[in-house]
Amino acid sequence: MKKISYIILIMVLLIGAFSSVFLAWGGEVFPRVTKMADSQRFTDELGNSNVSAWFSGHIHARHNSEDVRVDKDGVAFINNGSIYKYPESLFLIFENGKRKVTVKSRDHSKRKWNENLENRFSFYLNENFEYKEENLVVWSFCDVQPNNERDWELFENTIKDVNSLNIEPDMAIVIGDLVDDGAKDDLERFKALCENTEIPWENFYPLTGNHDFNPYFAGDLNNYKEIIRDEINYTVKRGNTNFIFMSDIGAGVTGHIDDNVFEWWKDLVKDKENNNLSYTHQPLVGTTQNSVTTVRWMTSSARFLAIVMPNVILIFIGLFVAIGTAFRKN
Repeated sequence: MKKISYIILIMVLLIGAFSSVFLAWGGEVFPRVTKMADSQRFTDELGNSNVSAWFSGHIHARHNSEDVRVDKDGVAFINNGSIYKYPESLFLIFENGKRKVTVKSRDHSKRKWNENLENRFSFYLNENFEYKEENLVVWSFCDVQPNNERDWELFENTIKDVNSLNIEPDMAIVIGDLVDDGAKDDLERFKALCENTEIPWENFYPLTGNHDFNPYFAGDLNNYKEIIRDEINYTVKRGNTNFIFMSDIGAGVTGHIDDNVFEWWKDLVKDKENNNLSYTHQPLVGTTQNSVTTVRWMTSSARFLAIVMPNVILIFIGLFVAIGTAFRKN
């Protein structure tokens, strides 16, 4: 009876220990945190702003996924997808004298337009603010973050596909995570590949994501600033449209925008003479797919199945061997 009680006690302790691991960090070890910290300060201003659309990346959602676009407070919140794993990007077409911005979805792996998704991504500039300038084509992509040669090949094939198109982009916007860990060699390789397009490098407009820090999650942006662009928060104007870029300033799974940058943005979007488009790597809370932290059990992650689970099994085997040996001695 004592042996049984002893075994039950050990099992309870083990279950409690592992449960504490599963329930760590707000419900899971690997929370799906894909949001901009302190988003409310932005959304509180949107009703009085002249922002037509807000583009973000980070969540790697396929273009045919649900909730990659949310219309809220007169703003079209659009997630740009990713080059990583499933290479897709968006092309924005601004036409002189028109309010509608046609947005086309491109599947680079198939080298085909996702024609059935055009209505999902196209949006309208604010009322009485039709685009005024020569027609403009913008290639918008993000989350390249290659960490092996296959990933680099996906980006190289994307470049080739863009070069093959009948439409010629005038500028490119990169919404963060250019590389995987901000390494100098990787940033130089990224830039070299971009310079193989018909778009001049000076017409590439990037911002930083969490993977652009060196080293990843614990570093700085010195390599990025030296090789890619020294400015990380800036505007670009085309015709009567301002493109506003706000970069992550802290490495981590949650995006962070400096308070001074927020105040700068707030002043910009009060502009009543121009259109404004906002760009951040991570979405505001509740604006696109997975932009609210959700519970995801540790056991659903590949990391658990590949690394943690075998160790757990070995611990249990070792424990039972130790208990059996102890009982035999008694």
